[in-house]
Amino acid sequence: MWPVRSPLHLVVLGGWLVFDSAAATVVRQRQPATAMTAAPTQSTTAFPEQVRHTHRVMTYGQDELACGALLLPGEFIVKRGNVGSWPGRAISWESWDGAQLASCRQGIYPWSPAVHCFVDSKLLFKVEVVRSLAELPGFRMHREDADISGYEMMVFRDCNHEIMYVILVNLESPGTYEVYDPDGKLVARANSKAVYRADRTFKETTLFADELGFPLALGKIAEHPNWVVKPEGDAAGFEPLHIQFYDAYTSRSSLLWAQNRWLFAAIMQDREFRASGWLVPGTPSRLVIPSIFFLLLAAALYAVGMVLFRLFFPAQQKSEPGKLRVVETPEPCAPTR
Repeated sequence: MWPVRSPLHLVVLGGWLVFDSAAATVVRQRQPATAMTAAPTQSTTAFPEQVRHTHRVMTYGQDELACGALLLPGEFIVKRGNVGSWPGRAISWESWDGAQLASCRQGIYPWSPAVHCFVDSKLLFKVEVVRSLAELPGFRMHREDADISGYEMMVFRDCNHEIMYVILVNLESPGTYEVYDPDGKLVARANSKAVYRADRTFKETTLFADELGFPLALGKIAEHPNWVVKPEGDAAGFEPLHIQFYDAYTSRSSLLWAQNRWLFAAIMQDREFRASGWLVPGTPSRLVIPSIFFLLLAAALYAVGMVLFRLFFPAQQKSEPGKLRVVETPEPCAPTR
């Protein structure tokens, strides 16, 4: 600050302060109103007018604390559990310091949802594969192209079987997802792309964006050595995934909120299921082991039933018409006293 030694100094200082304030106001007015497309560490508060607030509230089951609810941090890891038991495989969501946030299990039974994720002992969500929209009564998908023949449809439900999200998985373009809310409106997309790194190698990254393309999160394979899990001898490798969310100034979508971040983690988990060769929801390979089990069980029950039937109802010779049967008469024997 200049020392005020005379009235002239005071006039010069006041004029400089007025000029500096006016210049800063002009610079702020000339800044373009565009959303952020750079790294997650940058932010801006300017949005175009057409961006609407995608509000997603909790389900009734979560609101009543009957179903699980989870507040996820901005960065966390999705990796394979250290212990995988048959039937199914275990997945663990963990923070950077190793604290378990949620646990998921992929089963192999065709009559149950393929994936269950739990927070402590409460179900956070479950995944079902549906063949057509006819299996979702009351749900209407607002999509320009009604043909979804090249997609697989997955439904995320809570513990009360209420629809949370409907996901379209592009089978021709791996890593491409479309997310619809229970009202059938598109709320987010996920696309995989190759990122050129400084060491002249390409690394596949999945970008999670809202319905207008504004970024929400990034997902990629984790490279930290602490997250490398020794693969099992009889299981395909599930690479640990690093998920990083943008800050709250990149989009007005409520999917950035901590209680809704599990959705992108579930999408990345499904993407790695498909890429690693694990049993995928809806594929015919899921019916092999149950089919063999039921065939062996049916054969064993049939064998036991035939043995019991012959034991209580022995086979008897039937007489043929027109033929005489020779019946041996027992020899008389002396009466016994």
